[in-house]
Amino acid sequence: MMMITIQKPSFLLFHILLLFFLPLKITSSSPTTQAEALIKWQNTLSPPPPPLNSRSLTNLSNLYNWTAIVCHTTGSISEINLSNANLSGTLTQFNFISFPTLTSLDLSSNNLCRSIPAAFGNLSKLNYLDLGHNNFEDRIPSELGLCTNLNMLALAGIISVESCLCHSPI
Repeated sequence: MMMITIQKPSFLLFHILLLFFLPLKITSSSPTTQAEALIKWQNTLSPPPPPLNSRSLTNLSNLYNWTAIVCHTTGSISEINLSNANLSGTLTQFNFISFPTLTSLDLSSNNLCRSIPAAFGNLSKLNYLDLGHNNFEDRIPSELGLCTNLNMLALAGIISVESCLCHSPI
């Protein structure tokens, strides 16, 4: 005689739902995490430009007063405008995952170089991106296509050079 065991439907349903929700990414980032990410990136620039020097780890709780930063009412960063800020370096150390609520990023008219990171695709809320008038090399990453809310993309004057003119070791 063969015995067949039937599991309770609720137990089976629980496991199916668990498997369904397992691959979901949590895309929240605290204002402190965002501030730390900005400071870490700032420290890779050579030399850290004056508009960024006022930012420090002792002033993390007051992002609203940081130059070139706009915050949501929740305190998370929604806009970064560092156009014409005399930035020299790369975006290699910019932690894109720390900015899931970023809607606008303007880094135009600086001396940023090397590749435009594929990690821009992680900025799903981004609707404005200006990287124009920098010294980026290589190709424009196809991952920018993942920014489905992007209404304005400015890449004017991106110069592809064989040797990066910036002084960043990264």
